[in-house]
Amino acid sequence: MMKEVIRIKWLYIITGFIHLLSLSLSFSQVYIQDLMYGLSKIALMPLLIVIVLMYKQKFAEHNKLWNLMIAALLFSFFGDFLLLDFFTGKLFFLGGLSCFLVTHVLYIMIFAAGRKGPIEWNGLAALIFLILILVWAAWFYILIYDALGNMIIPVTLYIIVIGLMAIQAVYRYAYVNRLSYGLVLIGALAFMLSDSFVAWRVFMEDFNHSGVLVMSTYILAQFCIVEGVYRNNLSWSQ
Repeated sequence: MMKEVIRIKWLYIITGFIHLLSLSLSFSQVYIQDLMYGLSKIALMPLLIVIVLMYKQKFAEHNKLWNLMIAALLFSFFGDFLLLDFFTGKLFFLGGLSCFLVTHVLYIMIFAAGRKGPIEWNGLAALIFLILILVWAAWFYILIYDALGNMIIPVTLYIIVIGLMAIQAVYRYAYVNRLSYGLVLIGALAFMLSDSFVAWRVFMEDFNHSGVLVMSTYILAQFCIVEGVYRNNLSWSQ
């Protein structure tokens, strides 16, 4: 089974690379670029779902955890679809924002499930990451606050939830193995960075290669979170 998982991981990486190419290159035939862009983007989460289903089969005793992961990736898929560049307007943006809000809530639950015991602070690195997350979230919110307009409530709620998601990733310190901790933390921070790029592009101003920066950090984030949760399950079984 693991050989099939590795193949699908490579397919995910290749699909992500194709998507980034569609964002960075200009084609003489626009419809080819649009096709590459749309198909590659909506294929990313289904590939990760297939990987998670295989992990679920291997670790059947943790079905609830993997079901939460599948749900998180499904909502991410719907968010990806609603935020395709083909769709414009506030309703599509709010729909995508809502889907990813649910994704982050599910990730909070997943990260909490991976931590056995009460929260303890026994690592300087974890404390530093916690402070950086809080400072970054507050600073970025202040930067975009005046531009939010009537989107202030949903965006404020979203920033709070994604901040809590990243903090919950930090809380896993000392309860999971180092590889699992590092992967999940990288994933959470990359997700925050990706959403920061999105917010800046939407509410402030677009910038060069914004699409590539948004999607490269997003592709990395989702992969690292899935792999980090798997590595923790692997250590439980040993």
